[in-house]
Amino acid sequence: MKTFIINILILFVFTSCCHYPTNYSLFITNNSVDALGCYYYLVWEGGKEGIVYPDTTLVSLRTNEVIGIKAGQTFHDSRPLSPITEWISSLPHDTLSVFFFSKDTLNAYSWEEIKLGYKILQRYDLSIEDINLLYNKYGVPEIPYPPSEVMRDMKMYPPYGK
Repeated sequence: MKTFIINILILFVFTSCCHYPTNYSLFITNNSVDALGCYYYLVWEGGKEGIVYPDTTLVSLRTNEVIGIKAGQTFHDSRPLSPITEWISSLPHDTLSVFFFSKDTLNAYSWEEIKLGYKILQRYDLSIEDINLLYNKYGVPEIPYPPSEVMRDMKMYPPYGK
């Protein structure tokens, strides 16, 4: 009986610690057939790069700031220290900009050339309302590339379907 209780406790501990942190995470899913580079930052007045939304000019980046996501894979960011909606709503413009780059572009051009030519596949400018429409079955916002039908009316460049 003692062994049975210990096994149940171990099972409980392992299954309870393996759930995704629902409010403190963000998923970015590559539903394309090619590898992608992804970069996102919260756009706020006087931010670390001096970015002020709606200025979506690409900033100077280090290579390690662009996230590589293989075709069919999902990147899980668990860095937010507060619920994602609070994280975004605490900003004056409540906007999360997400940039997607072709892996080939990242390999073929310098960051300066990418920045000057605005060589992006897609940019999403997501509000809290947009993020609330993107929650997946785990209760975590999941931002897909390419954009899904539910994203049709969200701000993006180039526009949805183009």
